[in-house]
Amino acid sequence: MIKRKCCLTLVLLLTACASSPPVFDETFSSSEIAAMTSEYFNLDTRAAGLALKPTYAKYGAPHIFISGNMSAADDQSNRLHGVGQSAAKLEASESVYWLVTGEDLPAQSRVIKTAHLIYDKVKIESLEDVLSSVGSLSRRGQIFTVFEREADGQIVVTLHLTDDLPKNASLDTIQFSPL
Repeated sequence: MIKRKCCLTLVLLLTACASSPPVFDETFSSSEIAAMTSEYFNLDTRAAGLALKPTYAKYGAPHIFISGNMSAADDQSNRLHGVGQSAAKLEASESVYWLVTGEDLPAQSRVIKTAHLIYDKVKIESLEDVLSSVGSLSRRGQIFTVFEREADGQIVVTLHLTDDLPKNASLDTIQFSPL
């Protein structure tokens, strides 16, 4: 009788487990982003994780990671053009173009390695708290400079190696489009 009850319990448990669909997280964990960032910038994973820690505390996990290069396409010191690859867990990788406007940006065509973390505002938990503190934020660290801004229904967090941009540079707007 006990054996029969155990078998019945096991069958019910397995049936319950089999009927619940697997949960797939469409966002990137902090360790995944740290690994992708460190690989792209050829830096230590721990340094990338530390640079992104405040971003994760504020917004959580991003939905899209974009890495690529940008530079000035002309002599203007207020625009940079970039091209890179967009990575999302539930979508195929695609080529992306972006335009950044700001102040004191380099006017020469030197290549600047860039990464963007993209957060879809409608998917961020505790949306009211997050949006009350979104703005043009710049954090200069020893390795990375991090810019945060709101653009087209998304929160965009942009990373550059600190040495690649002038100290007074600001990134004011950003626009993305597929290639």
